[in-house]
Amino acid sequence: MKKTTNSIKKNFIVLLSTLGCLLIADTLFAGEPGEQAPENIDNRDDVPTTAATTSAQATTGSGTTVNRAAKEVAPALQDNAITADPVTGLFQDSTEKQAPSGSASAPAGKSRGVRIVFGSDLVSSYIWRGFYNAGASIQPTLAMKAGGFSLTAWGSVDFASSSYKEADLTAAYTIGGLTVSLTDYYWTGSPMAVTPDSPVPSRNYFRFGSDTPHRVELGAAYCFGERFPLTVAWYTMLFGADKKSNGDQCYSTYAEVSYPFSVGSVDMGACVGFTPWDTSGTYGTDEFAVCNVALSATKAIRFSDRFQLPVFTRLIWNPAMDDVHFVGGLSIML
Repeated sequence: MKKTTNSIKKNFIVLLSTLGCLLIADTLFAGEPGEQAPENIDNRDDVPTTAATTSAQATTGSGTTVNRAAKEVAPALQDNAITADPVTGLFQDSTEKQAPSGSASAPAGKSRGVRIVFGSDLVSSYIWRGFYNAGASIQPTLAMKAGGFSLTAWGSVDFASSSYKEADLTAAYTIGGLTVSLTDYYWTGSPMAVTPDSPVPSRNYFRFGSDTPHRVELGAAYCFGERFPLTVAWYTMLFGADKKSNGDQCYSTYAEVSYPFSVGSVDMGACVGFTPWDTSGTYGTDEFAVCNVALSATKAIRFSDRFQLPVFTRLIWNPAMDDVHFVGGLSIML
C-alpha cells in the first residue's frame, strides 16, 4: 500500500512539474503578438502524425500519435502542403490554417475535392506514447483528406531481426478544434504489455474472433486555437487484443496534454501523457501512471522553394517504466 501511494505521489509530481515547465517555456519563448504558432511537434501516439493534425499535437505524443509515430514526432512538411498534426496524427492542409480568420473561403482548389499525401519517416527507434516498440524503423504513410474527413494508413517496419511490423488504419473527422478518430491497430513483435500471463493473440491479420490481433481505439482531441494552441487528447481501446490476464476486455486508455512553441527558427513541442487506470492489456500499467513526458524539436532543411527535408529529434521520459528514450529521424512527404 505504501509503495502504491509513493508511486501515485511520484506520478503527480512529474505531471505537475511538467505542466509548470510548459507554462514557463511559453512565457520565455513565445513569439511576437500575432505570430502564428508552429503547427507540428510527433507520432503518432499515437504522433496516426504524421497523421496527426490534431493530436501531441506525436507527439508524442505522443498517439499519436494517429498516430503511432507520427504519432510520436510529427515532422514539419512542405509549405502549402498537407501537414500532420502532432497529436492526432491526422493530415491537414496548411493553407487552411493560414487562411485569415473570418475569410469567406480558402484559396481556390484548396477547400474542395480530395487530397492525397504520402511519404515515409525514418526513425532511430520507434517509441509510442512513451513505450519502446522497435529499433530503427521506416514508417510509411498514405492519407486522403476531403473537407474535415480523413482516412489514413500508417505502418512501421524495423530493420532488425525482431521482425516488428505494424499497419494501422484511421478514420477521423475534424470540426473546429475537435477531432474524433477511430483507429484499427495491427502489430506483431512488440514487447509492450508482454508478461507470462498475457493472452496470446493470433498473428493472422484477417482474424476477428476472441484471439484477434487487432485493437480498435476511439479517440478525441481538442485544440484550443492558435492563440493558445494547447491540445487535450483522450484515447480508449474498445475491442480486440487489449485483454486482461483473465481474458476480459481491458479498455486501456491513454490521455495527453501537448503544447507547441518555437525557439528561433526551430519548431518545438512538449507533451505529458498518462494512463488513468489499469491498462495492462496494452501499456502494461495497472494504475494511474505518467508514461510519456516528451520534448521535441523540428527544423526543415530547405533545398529549394518546393522541397524541404524536415529533421526532428525527441527526448522522451517514461516515469512509469523508469525509462528514457532519445529519438532522431527525418521525414519525406509528397
